[in-house]
Formats: sequence, structure tokens, C-alpha cells
Amino acid sequence: MWDYLSKLWLRWRFVTLSVLLFLLPWQTAYIFLEKVGVDGSVFEFEKGVVYLVELLVWCLFFFEFLWGKKNLLNSFSVKLWTGIFIGIGLIFVSINPVLSALWIFHAVSSIALGYLLWCERGRVQALVLAFSFGTVIPVFLGIFQFMQGFSSSSTMLGLSERVASRLGEVVVLIDGERVLRAYGSFSHPNIFGAYLAVCSFLLFTGYREDLSKKIKLVYLILLVSCLTGLMITFSKTALFALVIGLSCWFVLEREGRRGLWQKKRWPIAVSFFAVSVCLSLTFSLWQGRINVQDPIEIRSYTERTSQVDEAFALWKIHLWIGVGLGGYTEALQETKPNLPAWEYQPVHNVFLLAAVEMGLMGILLVMVFGFLLLRNGIFTKKMWPFFAVFVVLALFDHYLWTSWSGKTIVMILFVFGLSFLKLDREPVISNNGDHASTLK
Repeated sequence: MWDYLSKLWLRWRFVTLSVLLFLLPWQTAYIFLEKVGVDGSVFEFEKGVVYLVELLVWCLFFFEFLWGKKNLLNSFSVKLWTGIFIGIGLIFVSINPVLSALWIFHAVSSIALGYLLWCERGRVQALVLAFSFGTVIPVFLGIFQFMQGFSSSSTMLGLSERVASRLGEVVVLIDGERVLRAYGSFSHPNIFGAYLAVCSFLLFTGYREDLSKKIKLVYLILLVSCLTGLMITFSKTALFALVIGLSCWFVLEREGRRGLWQKKRWPIAVSFFAVSVCLSLTFSLWQGRINVQDPIEIRSYTERTSQVDEAFALWKIHLWIGVGLGGYTEALQETKPNLPAWEYQPVHNVFLLAAVEMGLMGILLVMVFGFLLLRNGIFTKKMWPFFAVFVVLALFDHYLWTSWSGKTIVMILFVFGLSFLKLDREPVISNNGDHASTLK
């Protein structure tokens, strides 16, 4: 009976993972903890939230634990157990242990997702398609939000109401008119933009000449969909990350291979067409985003500059052990009490935010961990473009550190990048459908 369940799980693991990737953009969640500020508003970054798709990750991970080919406990090395105990210890030195525990829970959930994806790395191209199909409905929702200036709320789908005329919504100004940026199913257009940028990058790099014509067409259609959604999020950082990542990829490919245009001519042509059409239709709005004299852009620049000053001030106070994972806004309230809840924002730089929350001791641990990864040869030259996308996103915002969606973006980016690398190194030919060659 147990062997039968194990075989059944291994047969259906890919299907369940594909469904999970399709559902990742949706934010249906149970909120069990909220903190209210002096103005009656809720602290956005101090909520206790468990996402439905996150619970699905743990269900699949539990099945893998029971019926997977490997015994997970035996695969835990001394280094991994050391990391687990250090993570638990960080909870007790935090300024708010509850927030730290929640941060670690979301981080471990994303790691569990990464492990499951790595188990199916031989089918990475099919998983990228499942991941990309998950963006289609949010893109259509984003188009509706952009064109109509509003969208309704839905508790079941985890959607908040969006109205362009309401203060607090993320908009672009054109001749004094507020135009709603595309949120999709996410809590902020920048997160939606990052999700679509990573998806576009994976579709572009994952496009291969040995795929069938039908699969190539699906790749190109999904690429157009993702780029269209990305352009109406008006996320400068996400678009810049995509450009830098692809530029890095082109440089490395030119050094090692010839006939690059022949191999990627259709993704290049389709990308150029999609971006050109979207840019021509939204050129005045993008001008507003780039214009440093725009009131919204001036305010954004001012706020981000002041956040950097606040971060360095906190770092000096909590230099060695930091304020604790997830405790940045809590620590900020101690230095600036009695402000409205919405004014307590994490600094828009993941590296600086991580330094404040972990302190010098935490930074040292991360450096040791990074050194071990480099020594093991995980991050080769082929991984640089994926790392470039991460660095750009991390330099100019905080969601990769502070949100569940951001953590999954990081995990998917690197796991799929390593999977592509392994696919190039060790092509697997199978007659039973165990490989992405079934896409041919």
C-alpha cells in the first residue's frame, strides 16, 4: 500500500506542482493578527498572515516527505541543522519575536517550494509554462484596472478594492488626472511588475529551438502577455531588472555561442513588438513616471531618501544583532512614535533592510553561507543574469524581503535558473514522459 502511494505521488507530483505555480499570484489569506495605529489604520508590515497557496505548498511538501524517493531527514546535513537552529535563535533576540517567527515561516515556505520545484527540475520548461499561465488572468485584471480605473474586492480571491480617485492608491498623473497602475492580483504594482519581469525573463531564456512549433507559439504568446502586463504596471525597477538581466545574458551568450539571433530571433522580435506597441499607447504616462518634476515622483524620491537616513540611524542603534527579522517598522516606531500607520515603511533596499534587521552578526552568517555556495560551484557564470535580475529588484525596493510573494519570486528565479543550467549540462532523454522533451 505504501509503495503504491509513493508511486502515485511521484506520478502526480508534477501535476500538483503545476497547479500550485498557476495559483501562486493569488493572495487569498487568513489574517490572524493586526496592529492598529493612532489614526485607526492597520500596520501593513505587522500583520499575521497565512496564505492559502502557502498551505498548499506545505501539503505537497508533506506528501514529498512521506512518499518521495529520498528521506528528507537523512539529507539534512550538519550545516543545514546549524542553519535551522540559528534561524530559531534569531526569533528570541528580535525586538518582536512574533514578527520574526512569521518572517521565518514565510521564508521556510518559499524554501519548501524551491525544494519541490528542484525535485522536478527535469521538467523545468513545462513548469515555466505553468508559472507563466498563472499570470494570464492577473494580466487581464491589470488591463481592466488600468483602463477602468477601479476593480472590486474579493475575499475569496484575496483582492482589495482599487479606485484611482482614492488617496493611497498607486497611480500615474497625466494633466492632473489620476491613472491607476495595474495591480493584478497583487498588493502593489511593483510586486506585480517584478513577478511579470521574472516570468518574461524565464520565458525568454527558456525558449529553445528544439521545442515543437506549438510550444514555441505558446511561449511567444505568454511572453507578449507578460510584457504587456509589465508595461502597464509602470514599474521602473521591474523593467530595468528585465533589461539588465537580458543584457547580461546576451553578453555571456555572445562569448560562448554563435548564431544567437537565429536561436532567439522570435522572442526578440515579439518582445520588441509588444514593448513598442505598449510604449506608443502609454508614452505620456511613462513620461510622467520618468519625469523627476512630477509631484508623485518628487514625493517618492523624498520618502526613499529619508528612509535611507532612518535605516542608517536604526543600524547604529542595533549594530550587532539588529532589530530582528521582520522587526524594522516596529523599531522605527520606537524612534518616531505616534505617526500614522502608513508612514512606517521599510527602507526600499533589501540589502540595507537586511543589515538593519540582522545586524553585523547576521551579515557575517550570510557571508559564510554565500562563501559555501560559491565554493560548491552552484553560482557559475551562467547564473549571473539571474543574479543580476535579483540585485536590481533588491536595490530599489523591499518586497523581496518583506512579502511572501517577494520571497517566492526570489526562490523561483534561482531554482529555475539552476534547473536551466542543469538541463544544458545534462540533457535527459526519456521515453516515458519524465522530461521536458514531452514538449516537443
